[in-house]
Formats: sequence, C-alpha cells, structure tokens
Amino acid sequence: MNTKEIFNIGCNKIHENFIDFGFKAIKKGQVLKKSSDNRLFDFVITFSSSSKNWSGSVAVIPYISVESKQLKKWRKEKYNSEDVSAIIFRTSLESITPLKGKNNEWNMAINNQENSIPKLSETIKKYVFPIFEKFENIEHLLREITQNGLQLNEHFNSKNQNLPIDFLLYYGDLKTAEVAFNNYLNTQKLKGRATSFYKKIEEDKNTSYGNMTDITMKKAFINELKIQS
Repeated sequence: MNTKEIFNIGCNKIHENFIDFGFKAIKKGQVLKKSSDNRLFDFVITFSSSSKNWSGSVAVIPYISVESKQLKKWRKEKYNSEDVSAIIFRTSLESITPLKGKNNEWNMAINNQENSIPKLSETIKKYVFPIFEKFENIEHLLREITQNGLQLNEHFNSKNQNLPIDFLLYYGDLKTAEVAFNNYLNTQKLKGRATSFYKKIEEDKNTSYGNMTDITMKKAFINELKIQS
C-alpha cells in the first residue's frame, strides 16, 4: 500500500467521525464540507499532506475555511472578473489551537491511525466547530469583526491578517465596512501605511503589494472606504 492510499484511508476514517454532524466527504475524503444551518455558507475542512511521506509517517495537515457562493457571485459582478473566490477566510487548524509549533502534522500511518484519528477529530470539534458556529448569526459576527477584526478565537493571532472587506460589504453595508476598516488600521497600527498605499494606488492602479495586508488596503480603496484622520 502506497502513502497516497494510506492518506486517503486516514481521511475517510476521519470523515466517519463527522457524518453525524452533516459533513460530506469529497475528493476521496480529502475535503469535508457541510452547509450552515442558515444556508448562507459552506464550512470546509481540507486535509493536505506532504511530499516527504513514507509508510511509517503519513502527514495530514488540516485547514479550515468558510465559503459563500453568494459572495463569489457578488465578487464576479463587483470586480468584473471570473478570477474570484468563494472563500471568506482560510487558516490552518494549528493556528486556532494551543498546538502551534507542536503538532501541525498528524501522522496517519496505518499503525498510528487508531491513536491519531480520535485525537484529531476531537481537536477539530473543540476548536473548529465554535468558529463555524459564529457564522450562524450574521449580525453578531458583523459586530464582532467590526470591533475586533478577524479574531477567530483566543489562540488565533490576527496580527497581519487581512480584513474580510467583501464579507463586510456584502453581508453588512458600506458604513459597517468603513468602521471595521478604520478599527483594523488603528488596532494593527497600519493607518500610515494605508494612507501611503492609497496615494500610490491613486497614481498607479497596478501598484504591487509590499505587505500581505496591502490586500486589505487595495480592497478598501476599490470600494471607496475612507481613512479617518
């Protein structure tokens, strides 16, 4: 049995622990997906692996994301582009747990699955499910993001994370997005950089990104969000 087959077996065994929660397995079990109760979002758990696998060590690296088909459609129309995504946010499981730097890879080797699968499944339930649950109450989530940015939980470091501007605009409104943007700039101490980026992009619409957070600046500029003095 090769490592790819072992990996797929592990993924499908993980899925067995999530069937009762409404998750369906796609892509040979490498992706688990379910619709939110409010039917607005897709909750997605993705399992990546490693090119360094061997029979005694088959890595499973979990990621989580929340997606919106309606938001993707809005993005296509808003930005007049087919090159848009349904993703609102995506991050590793490790980044929302206390396990940072300790266990970002779960070993799904056959002789380790009985030990690792229950632990991984419980970790997902403990740390991922509460984040997914936030998206069942849009009004509360909009207030939370406006005040605190994309602070998924106490273990997630939101520093240098991009603000989900499109999400705030589509599910909220321009005022909500603008308040959230300025709170974000103040919290992350990015007001000076944002002002500078705005000036650069006014001169050249194809200004390249210097930092990852320039993605937020460009989205804010395109949507005419004002930087408060």
